[in-house]
Amino acid sequence: MKKNFIAVGVAPFFSLAILFLGLAHEAMAKENPTEWQASYYDGNSGPQFMWGMQLLKIYSLIPDASILSVGCGIGDIEAALLERNPTIKNIVATDKSASMIKRAAEKYSRHPKLSFETIDALHLAAAYDSCFDHVVCLNAFLWFSDQNNALRQMSAVLKPGGTILVNSTMKSENFSWPLLESFDRVAKSQKWKDRNFDSVSAMHADCPGLDTDTLQEDLRHADLLLVHLETEIIIRTLFPSKALFAEFLQPILRGYSTLNILSEDEKNDFISDVADEFIRRYSPHTNNGEVEYALPHNAIVIAQKAR
Repeated sequence: MKKNFIAVGVAPFFSLAILFLGLAHEAMAKENPTEWQASYYDGNSGPQFMWGMQLLKIYSLIPDASILSVGCGIGDIEAALLERNPTIKNIVATDKSASMIKRAAEKYSRHPKLSFETIDALHLAAAYDSCFDHVVCLNAFLWFSDQNNALRQMSAVLKPGGTILVNSTMKSENFSWPLLESFDRVAKSQKWKDRNFDSVSAMHADCPGLDTDTLQEDLRHADLLLVHLETEIIIRTLFPSKALFAEFLQPILRGYSTLNILSEDEKNDFISDVADEFIRRYSPHTNNGEVEYALPHNAIVIAQKAR
C-alpha cells in the first residue's frame, strides 16, 4: 500500500471552485434518487476535474480500448481522456442522473467516440455484456449503497483480463467530514438554532466508504484481482481568502434542502458562518488569510478480471 498527498491550488479563474462537489450531489440524490442538479456542477468542478485526470495518469490503457465510465457526471473527464488518448476506440459514459447525462450529451454530442446513457451502477450487467476493456469510476463509488454489488456489476461488463479503476473515501470508525460538522455546529448555534435545520452529517451516516480490510475478498467475489492500491491519500486545496472559500461552499451547502427555509440573504449569511466555523476549528494556522481545505481517507484501487 502507498500513502500519498495531492495538492490542488485554487486560481482566480476557478469561479466557485469545487473539489468535492459530489458531497452536495449526494444530498440532492437522497431527496430525489435519480435527479442531481447538473446546473450546480457544470462550470464549478475545475479542481475535481484536475483530480480525476491525475488519477488517470497512473492507469494504463490498452490500444484501441473500449471504456465504460461509471458515474460520469457532465462528461468533462471522459471528453478530456479521449482528446489525450486518440487511440481509444470508444467511451460509454453512464450516470444514474438524467439531468447530468442530458447536460453531458449537450456539451459533447459531437464526439463520435463518446456516448452517454442514464444507467444506475447497480444495474450495469443488465445493460451490457462483457464488452469493455476498462471500467473507470471516479468520485462516485463512495455513494453506491451496495458497493460489493457495484464491483460485481463492473466486473460483469469487463472482458476477461480487463481492468477497473476506482477511487473512494475509506471506511473508518473515526471518519468524519469537518465541513459537515461545521454546518451542524452552526445550525445549533444561538443565532440559528430556532430554524431547526436537519443534521447534514446524519444524512451521510450510511455512506459506507471503501473497506480496505475486506477489499481483496470483495474483489475475489467479483472475479477481480487487486493490482494496485494506494490508501490514506489526503487531497489538499488552498484558497487565497475566506471569500473564495465561502464561494466554494455555496454550491456544496445549497445542495441541502434543509436550507430552503432561508431567504437568499440568509443563506449567504449562514454559509459565511459555516466558513468561519470551519476556519476556526480546522484551518487556524494559514498565512495571509489563506484557507486550507483537506479531504482525508481517500483510496485508489486498480483491479483486473480473471482471464
